[in-house]
Amino acid sequence: MTIAKKKQRFVGAVEFAVSVWISGLVEKMADYEQAYWVGRGSMEPKHYLQVVSWSEFFRPDTVLDYGCGTGEYVHSWLDLGVEAYGYDVSKHAVSNSYGQAGGRCYNSLVELPLSRYDLVTCYDVLEHLTEAQVDETLRAIAGLATKDVLFSICMAGDANFERDSTHILCRSRNWWKAKLSEYFDVCDAPPGFLFAHQLIIGRARGVKW
Repeated sequence: MTIAKKKQRFVGAVEFAVSVWISGLVEKMADYEQAYWVGRGSMEPKHYLQVVSWSEFFRPDTVLDYGCGTGEYVHSWLDLGVEAYGYDVSKHAVSNSYGQAGGRCYNSLVELPLSRYDLVTCYDVLEHLTEAQVDETLRAIAGLATKDVLFSICMAGDANFERDSTHILCRSRNWWKAKLSEYFDVCDAPPGFLFAHQLIIGRARGVKW
């Protein structure tokens, strides 16, 4: 994709931002699973803007969004021409997948079309889990990623943590890096990434940086 084309997409995303913010689609929900997603806003400018920067950094051919919700990131990857799929436990979220993500998000890992992915993203998922569930999730992701993983986590000290009652695992950045290091080689995200303070990058064991 040319730089000019990407600039056009940025402009379009900004224009879309105005429509989303004005319409007031984003609505906080208290409970996880179905109630978490009913009434929530869908596509936000951040989804597309983040994926544009991630695509330049990771350059994946295949992507899995683990904990995809309604598939906004999957939609964005597909819009950039990347083969992308999503997985989420919420049947309501998957059945209401956004845009191009429709039909490409699944409630079961065994139903996914591919068994391995160049990049696995896990955005705002781990803080909703118990420590035991975190380990289970990380083992699953380690088995799915051939190269890179990208985690976004609402951590201790983040003002947004208390704003969502479904956040249950409040841990420091150092704790999360140590936990992720049990499964991947990890590093901080480039400062140019949106919300870089929430991001941790991992690489599959045995794969050189």
